[in-house]
Order: sequence, then C-alpha cells, then structure tokens
Amino acid sequence: MMTKYKTEPLKCWNKAKELRNKIYDRIGKARDEGRKMIVSGGTESAISLPAGFDMEFFGGEPYVAGCAFMGKNDSSKYMKYFETAEAAKYPRDLCSYMRLSVGSLLCNSYAFGGAYPKPEFNLQTHELISKRLKAAC
Repeated sequence: MMTKYKTEPLKCWNKAKELRNKIYDRIGKARDEGRKMIVSGGTESAISLPAGFDMEFFGGEPYVAGCAFMGKNDSSKYMKYFETAEAAKYPRDLCSYMRLSVGSLLCNSYAFGGAYPKPEFNLQTHELISKRLKAAC
C-alpha cells in the first residue's frame, strides 16, 4: 500500500537535542557559577512567568521526562531513583514522574551530571505536583 504523504526524519532533531542539553548543562552549573535558579512543577503554565528574571528555569516535567528517556538506554540510574524514593516510603502507586524527581533529589544526583540542583525560588501553579517541589526546597 502506498502512503499518501511522504515521511522523513525531522531534519533539526539533532540541533534540538543539542539546545536542550545546553539548557540542562546551564541548570546543573547555575549555583556554582553564581546564577539563581527557579523551579516549577507546573511547567506548562509557569514557563513564561520567570522569563523576565535573570534566573535559570528548572521545570520538573521536562527534567523527569529526560530521566525517563535516558532510562531507555541505561536503566541503572533511572531505577536507582525509583528504589530510593520507595525506600523513603513513597509508594509505587504515585506518579512515576514524582517518584523519579523525588528519587533524584534524595540521591542528590542530577541525571545530566553532578549534584541535584537546589533552587533559590519555587514557583508553583497547581497543587498536585507541589508535594514533590516542597521536598526540593
């Protein structure tokens, strides 16, 4: 069967990954380089608010999505985050994003290298995810 539309890989995908990795690198080095960092759980609704501040923006959902993606190739760190959260009595029926985030925090391990980044400020836009972020501050 012939397809109606021709498909091909996204030509700018490698550039997109490069730009995203630069963002995570800046977040990981922010405190050591004297820059402040803001963290948010409701990333989709908060991403424009801190744009006017001279701070790095550490969005919870994009970070743990990156953790999960890295787990496809090497599940050791990824599983360590889950196991650490579970050992700290966070139940398995909680959102996997929350367990990855809490596990990363409790391990003091930033998935992109180094210690878990500690924010200067927490901007929360909805209640559900705030439980994860209260632990981070």
